[in-house]
Parts: sequence; C-alpha cells; structure tokens
Amino acid sequence: MEGNKKDFIMSIADISALDKKFDFRNQGLKNIPDIQKHQFIFEVRIGFSVVKNEPYINLLNSISIFLDKEKTNLFGHFELGIRFLVENIEDYVKNERIFIPEPAIYTMVTTAIGTARGVLYVELKVSPIPNLFLPFIEIKPIVDNILSTSKDGLPLVDSLSSE
Repeated sequence: MEGNKKDFIMSIADISALDKKFDFRNQGLKNIPDIQKHQFIFEVRIGFSVVKNEPYINLLNSISIFLDKEKTNLFGHFELGIRFLVENIEDYVKNERIFIPEPAIYTMVTTAIGTARGVLYVELKVSPIPNLFLPFIEIKPIVDNILSTSKDGLPLVDSLSSE
C-alpha cells in the first residue's frame, strides 16, 4: 500500500515464553575444554501472523543454540511470542492482507531480539554457562528477508494455530 502516510501506532500488548529447553546434560558440553570460551552457534527465526478482525500483530521469535557450526548438536531452543497492539491496523489492511511499514518491522524485530537476549540471560545466569549471551545480531538481513517475502502484504489468518 504505497503512499500510506499515516503513522503506524503500536505498543506491546503481551510477551510470552512459549517454549524453552536447554540440555545441560548434553554430552557435547562435556567435550568442550573451556565452555566459557566456546563459540556457540545461534539461529534466529522471526515470523509474523495477523488474525482477521483483530488489532494485533503476533510475532514469533525462535532461537536455537548449537554446539557446532554444522548445527547438528542442539544445546538449547526457546520461543517467544510478542503481541503488538496496532491502534490503526485497519489503515494497513487491504484485500485481507496487511502491509506493515518498514520502520515498524525494524522496531518489532529489534524488540524481539532484545527480549530474547534478556530471556536467555535470565535462563542461564545460574547455569554452568552463565556468560552465554545472545550475540549482537545484524537486524538488516532479517528485515530485508521479511520485506522481500511480504512485499505483497502478509495474509490475514482466521486464527492462531496452536500447533
């Protein structure tokens, strides 16, 4: 929806930890000589959904932590759901698709990454690896991917899947 000059008015309505699993008994951890200096591999995935006739954008942030570059030895995984209330969402919906402005996508992705960083810190601060932090993540490639896959808008869904 090119030409829409109205402000995209949003706020955080809810943040939920949907799933979290860390395997501190992973045999691979025992084989790492200096766990504090080990370079863990992080995989970040972000997805959006918008339910018809609801003023929310639902963001799912999925983070996987691997012990190896090949991503075959999973140490941990967690998912966060963030629900953004968009006061004027109807201004951005056309033909059952929502067109989210790029600055709003940047804000949502940055919020998701920062929230994940805090959750990881809280979860691991009393673990055998309290200094494992979510590294700095370049936001632009994530946003560019979202923009390229949503240039025709994101489809509205009838309901959120519970799968």
